[in-house]
Amino acid sequence: MIKQYITKMRAFKEIKIKFRLENKKDIQKKLLSMDWVISSLYFQKEYRIKDLKDELSRNGIFPRARSESGKSTFTIKVNPNGEMPKNNCKYFERLEYNLEIEDAQKMAEMFSLLGYKYRILEKYRQDWINPDKKSSLSIFIDSLPFGN
Repeated sequence: MIKQYITKMRAFKEIKIKFRLENKKDIQKKLLSMDWVISSLYFQKEYRIKDLKDELSRNGIFPRARSESGKSTFTIKVNPNGEMPKNNCKYFERLEYNLEIEDAQKMAEMFSLLGYKYRILEKYRQDWINPDKKSSLSIFIDSLPFGN
């Protein structure tokens, strides 16, 4: 039923590679030396929504509500292979369906009324771009409130 609904929505493809940075300052200095700039700094509060048996995740479907910079969105990320990524996988390729909503927390609470659970994740994010390059490549550096 979910697949029937989300196929009607406009989607884009997200390709993400994750790295744990031991020394963010060195990476930031390197980016600056290559003419990259911070395009934005903001705080994200994310509500990751899960069903009780975790079937959505096992089928490669990841719903979330997120609040950032005064804007809230509801997103469903779908692994095109229809399965959860392998353990310790740092490369992700997903279709992403987004919808602007009024309030991320209220959306999560509505899913809770339907029997879903949610987990809250918070982070500070720096978006880096290279303004001289005609590319959609971005680098995001996240910091978690409880540590880097």
